[in-house]
Order: sequence, then C-alpha cells, then structure tokens
Amino acid sequence: MVARNRLADRGWLDRSEQRGWWALTEAGLREAERRANAAAGTPPAPAPLPEPEPAPSGEDDDSRPIVLAVVPGEAERIAAALIEAARDSAHPDQLERAVGEALAFLGFEVEVIGGPGKTDVLAVAPLGAASYRVVLDAKSTASGAVADAQIDWVAIRDHRDQERADYACVVGPAFAEGRVRERAAEFDTSLLTADDLARIVTLHSATPVALAEMRPLFESGPLAGAAMSRVGAAAEERARRRRLMLKLLEHIETLSNFRPELVLSPEVLFGVVFDLSDPDGREATLDDIRGALSLLSAIGALALADGGGYAPQTSRRGALRMLEAFGSSPDERDDAADDTGSASRTDCA
Repeated sequence: MVARNRLADRGWLDRSEQRGWWALTEAGLREAERRANAAAGTPPAPAPLPEPEPAPSGEDDDSRPIVLAVVPGEAERIAAALIEAARDSAHPDQLERAVGEALAFLGFEVEVIGGPGKTDVLAVAPLGAASYRVVLDAKSTASGAVADAQIDWVAIRDHRDQERADYACVVGPAFAEGRVRERAAEFDTSLLTADDLARIVTLHSATPVALAEMRPLFESGPLAGAAMSRVGAAAEERARRRRLMLKLLEHIETLSNFRPELVLSPEVLFGVVFDLSDPDGREATLDDIRGALSLLSAIGALALADGGGYAPQTSRRGALRMLEAFGSSPDERDDAADDTGSASRTDCA
C-alpha cells in the first residue's frame, strides 16, 4: 500500500474512485516503458515536447500575421527612384541624382553637376575612338508631362558646347505633344522619359546593354523612346548568345562522357548545337560557336587539344562558376572571400 501511494504521489498511478482499482497514468505508462527499454538495452524514447501555451487574448495578442518586407535589388531600387523623382516637382535635385545613378549603373562615367549656368548631369561613354558625351537636363513635374515653357533650349545648347558633348537630352516623366517636340528637333535634343530609362535599367540588370548600343537613345530624337526597340533587340541578342553558351556547355559535357574519342572542334559542335526544333540552335552560326569556345578557353574551362579541337578542363558546373568569377570585379571577390573567412573564424570560435 505504501509503494502504491508513493507511485500515486509521483503521478504514475491514478487512484480510482472504486475501491481496490488502480490504473497507470500516461506518465506512469511512459516510465514503465522507459524502465522496460532500459532493461532490454533499448535507448529510451525522447520525452514529448511540452504543449504550447495558448496565446493571450486582448490588445497584447501576438497572433497577428507578420508582414515581411521584400528588399528590392539595386536595379529595382534605381528604377523606382527614377519614376518617383520625375513626379516630385518640389525636389528637382532628386531627379538629377536619380538620373546620375541610373546612368552610372548602365556603365557611364557620370558627374552630377547642377547649379546656375551648368548642366544637371554629364555622362561619358568611354569607348576610345567611339566615345561619346551627353549633357542631360532633368525636369520633374507633378502634372505628369513636361511642357515647352519648362525647358530652356538655349541653355541646353550652351551646356552641350561648354562640356564638348556630342548629345543633349532632357529626362522627364513624359513630354507634351506639339511645341516641346518641335523645339527638341530644332535644338537637336532627345527627350527621354523616366519610365523608359527605368526600363533600360531593369533590362540591363538581367541582360546587360552595351554603351554603344545605347547611343541611338540620344541621336534618334526628338523622342528617345523610338530607339527602345533597338536597345531591346540588342539585349535579346545578348540573351540568345548566353543561352547558346549554356547549351554548348551541356553538349561538351555529354560528348566528353559518351564520345571521348570525338574531337570537339567548332565545326563538330556547330553540327551538334544546330537543331531545327530549337530557335536558338537554328539562329546559331559557326562564328557564334567559335566566339563561345574562345571565351571558355580564355577563362580556363577549355584547353586547345590535338586536331584543332578543345578539351574540357572542368565540369559544366565548374565552367559556370568560372564564368561568374571571371565577370565579377576584384573588389566583389575580395568581399566574398572576407565574408567566407569571417564565417569560418566564427564557426571555429
């Protein structure tokens, strides 16, 4: 009786209301199972997790849904800042800075100048003999469209002469029809909407656009938007070449594994890649293949082999990693190495 009372005090036995009846509680059953397993040499089952306490009700209730903020990438942030600043007429300097940041992201050498008698932004495309310079006048307006009266055409012409620029451009949310476009044509100035510039920034983040390919934006006035299709076509061509590179890497890995005796020459790979069912394959040229192989050889993913062909030096995944590292700046690689080193030191500590 004393032993049974002790077990009941521990919560392992349940005293029944009916005299002479005793039953194991859930805690008692677990203890009995634990002791049986211990006797048999079986590891004990883990203890059950405690039931979560119900959330308090009332004003301090923490059961409200948590809203996670999505942090935009650099291109999305620049594009959004452009569109917002173009309609903020109370702070015209915001658009100047947004235009400068956008052009710098696109690869121009940029100087945000501003001030009386000065251009707002000077952008230089450093292309050697093909270099060009652009002065840009940023015009924000809450009305949504820049009117002729808001633009000092003579001053813009003077700024172009002062900075020895090849082109002049006005950036705004939109441009009124009629007089403003006539004056733009008269003063050989292109009109670029903030929305179009934002689209180019977004496009550039996915499929980079070369500075030479952006020249038509400034020379095909008065509306720079007329050249947007040419910029888009250049980006799509670069995307096609990228897809071709990825496909080529797949074929090289497959042929190396299953046809190791095959000489991977540009001609052989062109015949493999050319596929009438694939639009990219149909558009591929032998020069495309040679250019891709030359790049892969330059980064060390391929090496010249006997018979005028190439031999893989790494896997497809390794080649992609080489391409990624080859395209990043030394500062980015150093930052990544520092982050990795810091993480390793933290783990060791």
